[in-house]
Amino acid sequence: MRNSEGIENLELKKEAYSNLIKHNITYSILYTQLLVQYIIEHKKLPPVIPNNISLEYILKNLPYNIQYSLNTHLGTKKLESVILHKMQRDSLGESHTNSDIEKFLSVALYTDVYGANFDQHLRKFIKSVSTVPTQNYLLFKLTNYLYKRSNPDSDNEKLYLDLLSDLQIRSQKLPKRLKERIIKDWKEKKAQFTKFIGLN
Repeated sequence: MRNSEGIENLELKKEAYSNLIKHNITYSILYTQLLVQYIIEHKKLPPVIPNNISLEYILKNLPYNIQYSLNTHLGTKKLESVILHKMQRDSLGESHTNSDIEKFLSVALYTDVYGANFDQHLRKFIKSVSTVPTQNYLLFKLTNYLYKRSNPDSDNEKLYLDLLSDLQIRSQKLPKRLKERIIKDWKEKKAQFTKFIGLN
């Protein structure tokens, strides 16, 4: 789909993207079942999986890795309207699974490609997401954006710090009065990290 600008049928693109999301979710379920079945039969993980990777790690991070793969293969501004349409359908309860994870796949991809008003869509999703795994995936994404897509004291940094603090307050049920302290902590973590890797 990344190179589908020659296809003028927008409805076809929307349907194709929706089907890709559905099949990625189906794949993750089947992969999990096959992996567990292999372990039951052989008492170990398949040899193609590195020794330092645990079953728990794979299962916990599979949806996040699927989203990363979607960005790798579909992460283009050309599909902005297609991704937005899926997000709108999801918000109306017209998704395949009506799950936070399905919504996350498109909201994160839309943010990856800098879709119009992506910050508003992120903020809305942060306020609605209720499952802990999806909150964790959002935390990973926002942290990645903070470290890779923002310079010190830039508007982008302020945006991601604000979103991270909102997510942390919501997910940990913290009082809103701690927002400034949380933002300060994130700024300090980022400064320490950039200093550690020699960017500062």
